[in-house]
Amino acid sequence: MLLLLTGLAIATVPSAWITASPFGICAHLPDDVILDRIAEAGIAWIRIDVRWSLVQPEPDVWDWTAIDRVVDGARARGLEIYATLSDTPAWATDDDPGNGPPRDPADWARFCYRAVARYRGRIRAWGLWNEPNLDRFWTGSRTGYIETIVLPGADAIHAADPFALACAPDTAHLHSARWDRWLHDVAVAGRYRLDVVTHHVYPSNGSHRTVSSALDRPPANPWDDPSVRQVLQDAGWFGRPFWLTETGMASDLWGETDQAGLYSNLLEDWFRPGTDLNWIGRIFFYEAADDPGASHAWGIMGPPPEYEPKPAYSAYADFIAGAEVADADLVSASGRTFLHPGEKATARVEFRNTGTVPWNAADGYRLEAVEDPVGLVRSGLDLPAGSSILPGETAVFELELTAPGLATGGSILVLRMAGPAEKRFGAALRATITVSRDDPPSILRQPVSRTVPRGAPVRLELEAWSPASLSYRWQRDGADLREGNQFHGTASSALTVFSAGPHTEGEYRCLVTNAAGTVATTTVTVRTGPAPPPRQPSGRIPRRHRR
Repeated sequence: MLLLLTGLAIATVPSAWITASPFGICAHLPDDVILDRIAEAGIAWIRIDVRWSLVQPEPDVWDWTAIDRVVDGARARGLEIYATLSDTPAWATDDDPGNGPPRDPADWARFCYRAVARYRGRIRAWGLWNEPNLDRFWTGSRTGYIETIVLPGADAIHAADPFALACAPDTAHLHSARWDRWLHDVAVAGRYRLDVVTHHVYPSNGSHRTVSSALDRPPANPWDDPSVRQVLQDAGWFGRPFWLTETGMASDLWGETDQAGLYSNLLEDWFRPGTDLNWIGRIFFYEAADDPGASHAWGIMGPPPEYEPKPAYSAYADFIAGAEVADADLVSASGRTFLHPGEKATARVEFRNTGTVPWNAADGYRLEAVEDPVGLVRSGLDLPAGSSILPGETAVFELELTAPGLATGGSILVLRMAGPAEKRFGAALRATITVSRDDPPSILRQPVSRTVPRGAPVRLELEAWSPASLSYRWQRDGADLREGNQFHGTASSALTVFSAGPHTEGEYRCLVTNAAGTVATTTVTVRTGPAPPPRQPSGRIPRRHRR
């Protein structure tokens, strides 16, 4: 089967996701009044904060109350959510709480997994930390951020929800913080794990031109920083999804008129029809409403309780109302994951037009392979001649794939919609294709979910077959398990959990690997519950009831 992201053989996006827009706003944890006004402006996306220290203040204590309220309110209004995961609790770090690196990457991965699993199908995109190149948010190294936050976090996100987007690094565009090295290294390291690269750029002198210049234009002098575009090109990421997840202007510093002008002009730069600046997939302005505790007024609305709209609010709403944008959401994908050298296969991919303009075959709208290191021979990427996919309609692509003649192992195939002037837009399909002479493992018997009394042992078993030797790797909540006092058999087909409780509850799966590659079992749960009633001997009357 065509492996969508990291786990589904045949997959369909939940119907509630069939809506999109490139326009967003940073909102932290907004109340209902802010959510109402965001929706009234036509802004489709909000960026919120999901703080690890707030959600898991102690190792076995979870409190989702604040996040539940925001997610429920946003989804009730049809708003899409980009949630930033960050902020280490004191129990999980040997450094300062908040910005200190986690002591154990598995703790971070488990938090990511549980957040994504809880809001599966309701939160579409997840950010892995905020501005890690600034000490106020991350005191660790660049390598530590990649190895501790990005890679384990992205794997946990995809394990919990194969359709969720893993996004990073949300870097701050500051020369003193080496933004270019951070952005480059994260894009390289996350090339096959991330779905979206994210970055923050603010105007240096109150002008929208400085934002667009920092993003797209080559440096004027050899000592100047490169453009974001150049960094993405050097990292091999350009053409894949990129989001500008913070930009904006404080109205108390520049005035409300200039703030509104920044919004209008920056949107005109990047989202008017025919512009050459068209590779930002989504834009999130900072921010929805003024924070009374902040040093400056960044909001497009004033502070509570009135939340009085500023001119920037109207400028944003007016632009959205008349915008002509190309956008796409992935609806479903099915096909083959493992191919033998030279083997032919078919795949079926559906993208829905979630923009405001039709996809006309005559204008060059098509499906395009952004990356294909395997070297598959492909056909079926074009729309049928004379066809037009209107907003809200779905384009179905029946692909014919032929594997190369030599075994190449596992590689990532990335497909996106493309339009006139080589513009790529919308979501991407990221599929793992393995070309091998060997057959992958076959799972003959899946593990089964268990609910047992607290303190009882639990045994999870699977049965797999392969003509070659097999290896096993058990995970709980997206993190690899370690052999020890809690678990036995973490690298075998039978896992024993010694004592069920809050520290061992969660979602389990096993990754089974042979020479061809890896296959995951179904995900099962281990929960604790009341002890079952004692069983009575069949056909006998207990002695105490005899007369």
